[in-house]
Amino acid sequence: MEYQKILLSIKDGIARISLNSPQNFNALTGDMGAELNDALDCCERDPAVRVVILSGEGRSFCAGGDLKNMDAILKNTGQAAFAGSFRNDLKKVGDAARRIRRLRVPVIAAVHGAAAGAGCNLALHCDFKIATEDAKFIESFINVGLIPDMGGSYILSRYLPLSRLNEALMLGKPITAAEAFDHGLVNAVVPAEALEEETEKLARQLKAMPILSLAKIKRLVNLSIFGGLDVVLEAEEEYQHLCAQSDNFREGVSAFVEKRKPAFNA
Repeated sequence: MEYQKILLSIKDGIARISLNSPQNFNALTGDMGAELNDALDCCERDPAVRVVILSGEGRSFCAGGDLKNMDAILKNTGQAAFAGSFRNDLKKVGDAARRIRRLRVPVIAAVHGAAAGAGCNLALHCDFKIATEDAKFIESFINVGLIPDMGGSYILSRYLPLSRLNEALMLGKPITAAEAFDHGLVNAVVPAEALEEETEKLARQLKAMPILSLAKIKRLVNLSIFGGLDVVLEAEEEYQHLCAQSDNFREGVSAFVEKRKPAFNA
């Protein structure tokens, strides 16, 4: 596959995948999801790959869904047609979560700026997370009348107590880098200028570990913690499809594009 939305390089046993759509803060689209899945498959097939680094170009790691593009599609095709295509895109993004968890090698997320919506959950599914001091993790779905997807409720519930989980999911309250470290969401918080160096250091440490042991440890972690992920991802597809057909979703997207506070109905 020829990549338009991501960058992939493999050198000295370390694969680097970078989300490469900085003009919209690396918003996740169906096309980007397809490219990301292809890149992860390449890493799985290449026996030389011993660790993967996932990062984002530009000012942020990933802003989640491309709401401006959604707004344009809604206006051009109508809500029912949009909801169908949206569900197909959602599956591609959900498949990226599955691939990260099932990849035989560790995946490190290097997070700077905003990791919002599906971008937040993309980072959280990685085995290791290093964040800059200005990074924020935001489950922003509620602000546009949607539900968390990409396994967001599942993965975040493994870190946060119920009261904090509900603040993040139901209020869309941002989680700062310092709070993320305190809750164990990230392994380290570093100055922006040190992100690449610290991520590289961790990648080389993992590269030196026994690859079979790492693969089996990751499998054991999945069996222990993520056994119900597929059930949640399937439910998300159904619930998100319903929400994408609601008046509140349409209002949420319009309000975002028009830079105003949404007026949700009951």
